[in-house]
Order: sequence, then structure tokens, then C-alpha cells
Amino acid sequence: SEAVPEFPLYDSFDYPEDNQLVAFNIRLPCNWLQIVENASDPIHNAFLHAIVSGQQFSPAFNVLPALDFPETPLGFLSMATRKVKDFVFIRASDIILPNVGQFPNGANTVDKESFGVRPYLTRWAVPLDDHRSLYIGVAHLNQYNNPTGSLRPEQFGVDLIPFIGQTADRPYKERQREPGDYDAVVGQGVIANRKAEHLGTTDRGVARVRRMLARAIGAVKDGHAPAVPRLSTGSPVRTYAHETV
Repeated sequence: SEAVPEFPLYDSFDYPEDNQLVAFNIRLPCNWLQIVENASDPIHNAFLHAIVSGQQFSPAFNVLPALDFPETPLGFLSMATRKVKDFVFIRASDIILPNVGQFPNGANTVDKESFGVRPYLTRWAVPLDDHRSLYIGVAHLNQYNNPTGSLRPEQFGVDLIPFIGQTADRPYKERQREPGDYDAVVGQGVIANRKAEHLGTTDRGVARVRRMLARAIGAVKDGHAPAVPRLSTGSPVRTYAHETV
């Protein structure tokens, strides 16, 4: 069909010049939307990856952020702004509807000024059925994300990614003591019971992705093309993930 877009060439794929894309594929026993909602919730980076579960991200993430969710032509930014020492630290992940995300890494120690307009991961949340999904994508290995060369292509693959808590590779009790993203999305059950939720002010990104998806579904049901994401008329597709100190 002419309405089916070509596979997108994102501008982040070949920037900077030394960028190397390394593929991975993680299997998750849960509905795909739980993966997207996790990415749309930047407050989880403070609690899941810093305050509660151990220091998975840098200590800068222990600071509770102000949250913003500005819309983009692709979806919206899941943005957190922190005052860390004498610096203002802004980290913005790209939520590209319906199922793509681009994320900076969690290693910034916020001890000097920096400006990164490149993600560390680009991923697709791909439903296999209502209860099983794939978290597939590419890591961006370059001088910015991998200044010491400690990240290597062989560390990524099928159910393999060099960051704690992304798969079921650890014993259940250990994952309960130090959970990661796998436990956050799978621990809700194969389909989260959203009727039992009480969303708060920090859940605005989750609410936004649900509203935007509902509008898109409604448009398709009525025979129209959804407003977001727009079909790309050129290549590459401009993206917006960034971090600034």
C-alpha cells in the first residue's frame, strides 16, 4: 500500500561520523505498550536506576527532576531537567509513535558542560501477540557514548545488552532486590491492570502516549491517516533525543 512508509533512516544512525550501529534483540513476556510507557516515564530513571535499586545510572540521577513532555513531529520528548551541583542537566528521550524510542545513556556525571544530540539506543517495541513482545534495536557506539572503548559489539545480541536488569538473566530474588527495566515492565503482568491505577503528576508522559495513541487509533478507525507520526517525505528523518549540561 502507498500508505505504508519505508523503513525510516533516522538522522541519528550516521551521526557522528564514527557512529557504529550494533543490533540487539530482547524477548519480553508482556504487552508491547508497557515497554512504551516505561520509556515515556522519565521519573523512573531516578527511582528505578538510582535511588531505590542501586546506582545503575550515574549519581546525577539521584536528583529528582522537573518533567516536561513537549510534542515533536514524531511524537514527544520524555524530558527531565535537574540542578546538579552548579549545572543544569537536561536529558530528553525521543518517544516516536507508535513504538520507537531513542534514549541517551545514563552515564553523564554532570561535572562539566556538554552537549549531546545523539542517542545511545534506538529501539522498537514489537508485539508478537498480546502477551509477548520484542525489544529490538541498535546501540550507537561512538566517541561520545563510548569514550573509553569499554563497550564492545559482542556485548550486544539476542537477550544480551551490557546494562543490568534488561533481561531475566539473574535469579528472581536478586532481581527483586535490584530490579531493572525488565522487572518494571514484566512485573506488571502480561497485560497491566490499568483499572487499578491512580496516575499522578509524574505520570504525565504515560497519559500523553495513551492519549496520542488513542487519537491515532480513532483516526485510522474513521479512515484517516493518524496525525502523528507523520509520513517522512525525505531522508533522513530528523530526531530529537539529546542531553545538555
